[in-house]
Amino acid sequence: MKTLLPNPAVLSLEKIVPHTDAIIMVVTTSRPQVLCPECQQLSSRVHSRYQRSVIDLPWGEITVRLELQTRKFFCDNDECRQRIFCERLPEVVVPYGRQTIRFNKLLTAVGFALGGRAGERLASDLYLPSGARTLLRRIYDEPVSKAEEVRILGVDDFTFRKGQRYGTILVDLEQRRVIDLLPDREGPTHEGWLKSHPEVEFITRDQALAYADGATKGAPHAVQVADRFHLLKNLVEAIENLVRHRSSVLRDAALEVSPRRQTEMMLFAYPESRIAGLASFLGPKIMRLAAAPCRHRIQKSSAASTGAGPAGSAESRIGAHTFATENASRSVCV
Repeated sequence: MKTLLPNPAVLSLEKIVPHTDAIIMVVTTSRPQVLCPECQQLSSRVHSRYQRSVIDLPWGEITVRLELQTRKFFCDNDECRQRIFCERLPEVVVPYGRQTIRFNKLLTAVGFALGGRAGERLASDLYLPSGARTLLRRIYDEPVSKAEEVRILGVDDFTFRKGQRYGTILVDLEQRRVIDLLPDREGPTHEGWLKSHPEVEFITRDQALAYADGATKGAPHAVQVADRFHLLKNLVEAIENLVRHRSSVLRDAALEVSPRRQTEMMLFAYPESRIAGLASFLGPKIMRLAAAPCRHRIQKSSAASTGAGPAGSAESRIGAHTFATENASRSVCV
């Protein structure tokens, strides 16, 4: 059953003292016998009492502090070198600790989720007084869990300091969690780790030669696979290089299928008798826009050769009929 106390089996609440900035809970221990930390023998003879102040989880925006009335005991074992010992509360607070265990667990979870500075900001919003260094220290003090059997292993590099020092991160792809960090990205280090885990069946990695050599020597039976990130990255780079080297061909192909080019080709194929009808149907303004590139090329070629284009060309006929259609439309409007 959940209560206000961290462990109601060993603690008894005496009273609650409210203050303007905190709530103080006066708590006493209730066990008749305790174990000596040196010889593990039970003792019931109380030597003295003392008080410990421990920070607990806040109540909303209010800080909670436990005033623990703990005891010192005599050790009745004549062979034990510790004659007097303090009462231990392993479910509540560690020896010499200033925060409860559940308070530290919450700080550790924040540290693992966000790290130092970002975790400090979130802890402040949750009314958990803590600094960035404290959160990092909680992470470092957390015992490293032993790696279980890994069947599909993901291998990639990460940076301790960009451009200077790199390491290797190992991920269990079935469990989707990091299982180990190696101090470098050299082949022998990777090889040694794989030899200590012969259960690995598949290895997904990038194309670094050091990882390939380490995987081949450390787990020759394992199947090596290029990971999805590097496959997509290599594909994108190959397409970008192709487009960059064939940009002129792609530009010409785009011009061939452009609407303006299609209009030009259509006008070139039309006979002279139908251009006038087309001009009257589409209107002079559209025909003038369609014939503009044709006139531009005629003027450019004429300037390069004789200075004047052929009188019977399709471009000249388009321009002449466009001009006649414009004059006709102006006279009708007038």
